[in-house]
Amino acid sequence: MRRRRLEAVLALLDAGADLAGDDHHGTPLVWLAHGSRFSGGADERRGNYLQICQMLLEAGASLADPENPVGDSYGRRLVQDAAPQVAALLRRFGAR
Repeated sequence: MRRRRLEAVLALLDAGADLAGDDHHGTPLVWLAHGSRFSGGADERRGNYLQICQMLLEAGASLADPENPVGDSYGRRLVQDAAPQVAALLRRFGAR
């Protein structure tokens, strides 16, 4: 199951998925950060969250708010919402 999820993410990224889209009041990175901490079973899927977070960031997902790119409140929100391991990865990519 894990491999299929990662392959699905890669397929979406390869197809040009919108990394700044906010159709559901949050970008893919916002939902990943939140889910890594608050979704049921997140602890068992921590590795997936870390890999997908890295994929999104390497594909160009921004740590700046798409609506207001000035400031660092968006990056702080990501770090605060994320599980500690995901927050550490976000910090390595520049989130505060």
